[in-house]
Amino acid sequence: MLDSLRSIIPSSQILSKKDDLTYYTKDFSYAPSVFPKAVVFAEKSNDVGIVLKWANANKIPVTVRGAGTGKSGGSIPLPNGIVLSMERMTTIKEIDTKNKMVVTEPGVILKDLQAKCLKEELWIPLDPSSLDKCTIGGMVTENAGGPRALKYGVTGDYVYGMQGFFGDGSPFKFGGKLYKDVAGYDLKRLLIGSEGTLGVLTEITLKCILPVKEEIGIWLTFETLEDGVSFVREIARSNVQPATAEFMQKECIEAVANHCNLHGDWGDENSHVFITLDGNNKSDLLEQAQKITANQANLSNVIIANDTETLEKLWKIRREISESLSGVSKHKVSEDITVPPHAISEFMSKLSDLDKGSLYSFIGYGHLGDGNIHVNILNTSQDEVNWEKDFPKLIDEVMTLCLSCGGTPTGEHGIGLTKKSYVTAFFQTHEIDLMKKIKKLFDPSNILNPNKIF
Repeated sequence: MLDSLRSIIPSSQILSKKDDLTYYTKDFSYAPSVFPKAVVFAEKSNDVGIVLKWANANKIPVTVRGAGTGKSGGSIPLPNGIVLSMERMTTIKEIDTKNKMVVTEPGVILKDLQAKCLKEELWIPLDPSSLDKCTIGGMVTENAGGPRALKYGVTGDYVYGMQGFFGDGSPFKFGGKLYKDVAGYDLKRLLIGSEGTLGVLTEITLKCILPVKEEIGIWLTFETLEDGVSFVREIARSNVQPATAEFMQKECIEAVANHCNLHGDWGDENSHVFITLDGNNKSDLLEQAQKITANQANLSNVIIANDTETLEKLWKIRREISESLSGVSKHKVSEDITVPPHAISEFMSKLSDLDKGSLYSFIGYGHLGDGNIHVNILNTSQDEVNWEKDFPKLIDEVMTLCLSCGGTPTGEHGIGLTKKSYVTAFFQTHEIDLMKKIKKLFDPSNILNPNKIF
């Protein structure tokens, strides 16, 4: 198999020794590691078409990979397949200041692209937690979000054009530097969030906006999460538009304090809310902060961060939660679900009811404005053998609760491997059949991530 591959792709672009493959066997999920037959690095667009045609001819599964920062097993390969890595396709082809667009290859890291764009007074406001590691291609195929999605939307809202190859190796080109384009079916939107199952992107055109010059943070504590939800709901009915609105249980703050030695006067209440406001005039932002926090009977404590040091400290608390919860537990698995914003309180209340005494606890935090909750299941005292046996059932309980609250099994991280068993609970049979038919049209030989989603 590999001899025929080396005849069409230089050996410098192929890894096949087991030690070299280890890094490509896993992602950031809890899915088991799998060794592929080989890793192939695409260095230019034509490489992708060549590899896909070869894979079709030889019936070899292909798993496309960016940086491997996904949390649902989407980049876990098959043992008889290859990994097609896009990490060497790192050219930023054009930063177009006149049209406020950037054209980039898929292997570019988001943080690097943002830095280059800011030098040209352009901004891509996307902010997943892995922004210093994740690639643009991976973000598009997962339709990644982040805290700023509340005001600025998710990755797909910025994709205006794309080029690449379908599963059979035939090329496609959709959209471009066009702010309006309703010609034909919007196949861009179909490829966005398709988790590498329909095609491989080799070039992406993203919309940029003008950067904001000021940002302030507001840390608030409430006795109950319902009070925090009501507070954000009230803001939503005003003319104040937060950039972010995050919520955290008291246990999250305690974990960060213990794990990171990060202490402060955050308040001892059960519910913490972190809001940011951004714009170009700090005085206006501070006035808005005073307006939304005034006369709040259920508000216990307020910290307004109008300097960079304090704001970064508040952000650090939010960003360190996941790692800190790992640090205070024997094992942890995280699930990314979304419920309607009005159902957050109901979901969180019932989530705490799932606690299993001193063995397992369920902790939630996330994006209060859009209902995206990161549920963490912590093994506090159970032995490893029983944990491995129990945690899939614990996840089942979370998903059942999510469904009962009108939710979806994933808000940002995709279905991949870890959530495919829940697809039938959230979709009807004929809906799944339709998705499978679409998959077959884009990838007739079923070689692109064939074991994902369904």
